[in-house]
Amino acid sequence: MDRLATYMDRLSMDEDQELSAGMLNRGVSNAQKKVEERNFAMRKHLLEYDDVLNQQREIIYDLRNKALLSDSIKDTINEFIEDFIFDILAIWILSK
Repeated sequence: MDRLATYMDRLSMDEDQELSAGMLNRGVSNAQKKVEERNFAMRKHLLEYDDVLNQQREIIYDLRNKALLSDSIKDTINEFIEDFIFDILAIWILSK
């Protein structure tokens, strides 16, 4: 009720003045549009997070399958170590 009073104050309307259907329809339409925009943004962000999660899941499943199907995971571990060292060196070089 306070919002309606504030809205009416902004429009310089008297308390006794009737609200027209057009005013109410515009208000409802504007509110609905804002809610739909917010919901669309939330769905968009949720899909972005889902894409990242799927990419991570694919990487983990690939690594798991390599470990399960290979006789030795020594090569995979060596790749991890090399990638880690490369990343650390790249960060260190870029920070200089």
